[in-house]
Amino acid sequence: MREVFDTVAGGRLPLLTRHAGMLERLTQEPDTRIARHASSAAGRGKVATSVRHALARGEVPSLETQAETLHQSARTLRRRLDEQGLTFRQLLDPVRAELKQHLELQGESRSEIAMQLGCSDVAAYLHVRKRWRGKG
Repeated sequence: MREVFDTVAGGRLPLLTRHAGMLERLTQEPDTRIARHASSAAGRGKVATSVRHALARGEVPSLETQAETLHQSARTLRRRLDEQGLTFRQLLDPVRAELKQHLELQGESRSEIAMQLGCSDVAAYLHVRKRWRGKG
């Protein structure tokens, strides 16, 4: 095992208070965090993909329907999103905003975009569009 040193008055002295497994634990921690982030990002991507498919089928995605689609309980999905610092709405809004841009580029009308995004009417669509832009 490598010796851990502390610099004291220009000299190098071994740390007397070191814990035998601490160095190993400290070197493993970054790997653990990277693996956890990769799996959580993959989970977020699965939910976003599921939301896109639901919108394409003309369904209004909800936490409950997406959890069922992903073969888990709504409580589990909520907890996993919470672990990533997200709510379902924070995941849903960017997907809907991306779809909105795609539909606008295709020349769809506001009422058609509202319907495809799962909004009840054009007024609701304009309201969420404001929220996406940070003005609502």
